[in-house]
Amino acid sequence: MLISVPGPVVGLASEIASPSFFPLQRRWITDLSAPPAAPPAFDAGLAFIPLRDETLVAIELIQGTVLWTSDYKSHVSPAAGDGVVVVDTGQVVVGLRATDAALLWVNDFGAPVSSPLVFEHGWLVVGLDNGEMIVLRGSDGAEIWRARLSGPLDVGPSVAGAHLFVPVGDGGIVAFDLATGRRLWETRLGGSPQSILALDRLFVGATDNLMYCLSLADGTVIWRWRTGADVVGRPTVDEELVFFVSLDNVLRALDRSNGAQRWRQPLPGRPTAGPQRVGDIVLVSGIAADVLAFDTVDGTPHGMLTAPSELAAPARILRPPSALAPGVVLTMGDGRMTILREAVGPGRFSLTFPPPPLLARPDMLALRDVLPFVAIDETSDSTDPERPGPRLTPPADVLPFVPLDPDAVSPAEETDDAAPEAGQTDAAFLGIGVQAASSSPRTPR
Repeated sequence: MLISVPGPVVGLASEIASPSFFPLQRRWITDLSAPPAAPPAFDAGLAFIPLRDETLVAIELIQGTVLWTSDYKSHVSPAAGDGVVVVDTGQVVVGLRATDAALLWVNDFGAPVSSPLVFEHGWLVVGLDNGEMIVLRGSDGAEIWRARLSGPLDVGPSVAGAHLFVPVGDGGIVAFDLATGRRLWETRLGGSPQSILALDRLFVGATDNLMYCLSLADGTVIWRWRTGADVVGRPTVDEELVFFVSLDNVLRALDRSNGAQRWRQPLPGRPTAGPQRVGDIVLVSGIAADVLAFDTVDGTPHGMLTAPSELAAPARILRPPSALAPGVVLTMGDGRMTILREAVGPGRFSLTFPPPPLLARPDMLALRDVLPFVAIDETSDSTDPERPGPRLTPPADVLPFVPLDPDAVSPAEETDDAAPEAGQTDAAFLGIGVQAASSSPRTPR
C-alpha cells in the first residue's frame, strides 16, 4: 500500500495501525530557493534550514511561508530552542533571535566545531575537534563550564534530567553533572558510540555492530545484542521494546529488559537516521523518497509516505503541543519542504438506537432488540411453507403483540403525537409505532 504525498489525501485509515496519526494530507509545500546543506532544526512552529546557496532560511510551519532569510553560512544543522537559533559558521558560533534573525551573541572558540550542536532546556552543548566540550547558556552564549575529552566529539551529547551523557569518538561514554560539569563515570565500548537514548537506562548503538543497554548509575553493560553492521542513529522505545536500525538494512526490536530479539524487518534501502515511534507504529527514513511505517508489536509493514523527491533529512514528527500535531515534515533534496497533517474529511455519523424521532424499518430490525419481552422460536424452518418463519412467543405474563391494521387507523392515530388509549397496553402501542414506521419510512437528513 502506497501513501503518496502529491495526492490530496495520502493514507487509508483502515490499513494503518495508528488511526491518531494516519491518514495524512498535505497541508502545504514550499520552495526553499536552494537545496538544503544540512537537516533543519525546529522550535516553536518554525524550521531553520541552512541552504547550499550559503544562506539560512526560517520557515513558518503553519502556512509554510518564509519568515526570514539571513546570510549566515553553515554546512551543519543549526540548533534551536527558547526563541534562539544557534548557527555554526565554522570556528564561530552565533545566536540569532528566532523570529527575525537579529544577532544576539557571538562566540569564537578558536577551534572548529566537530559535533552537531545540542540545545536542550536552555543548555547549549558544543563539541570541538580539539577534544574539548563546552556547555553554554543558550539565551546569551555565556560559558558555564568546559571539559577535555579523551577523543573528538563526533556525535551530539544527550541531556537527560540533571545529567549529560557524551559519546566520545574513541569508544568512550562519559556522564557529567549538567549544572557543575563534575564527571560522574566513564565507560568504554568496542566501537564509536552513536547518539544515546537516556531513560531509566541508556540505549546506544556502536560501530562494533552491537546494540548496548547500560546502567544509568555507573555505565555498566546490562545487555548487548550483535547486529550485522554498524548501528545508525539513536534508538527509540515503547513500554516493552527498543527499536533500532543498522547498516545491514534491518530494523530490529529487542526486549528492553533483557535484549532478546522480538522481531526483525529487512529494509529496502539504507537508513540514514534512527527510527521514530508514533503511537503503535515505527517510522524509518533513508536517502530515498520513502518513509516506511511498521507495527511496533510484530514489525508488520503498514505502508509508507512517498515524497516527490529524495529526502535530505529524516522525517520530522510534529508532536503536542505543536499546533500541527500529529503531522510530519519532509525536507527534500531538490529544495522543497512539505507538511503532512491528519486528513480532514466529512464529519463522522454515529447511529445509536433508538435515534428518535426516526425508527428503523421492522423488516430490517431484530425485534428482540426492540421488544425485549418477546421470545423467538429459533427452531422454525423458513423453508417449510407450513412454517414460514420464526414464531414470536410472548411470555405468559405479557399481553400478546397487537399488530396494526393500516386501514383501521384514523389520521389522528398516524401523527407523532398519538398516545395509547385507555386500557391499551404499552406493548400494543409500541407495536403500532414500529408498524407505522414500516408503512411510511423516513429518510435520515
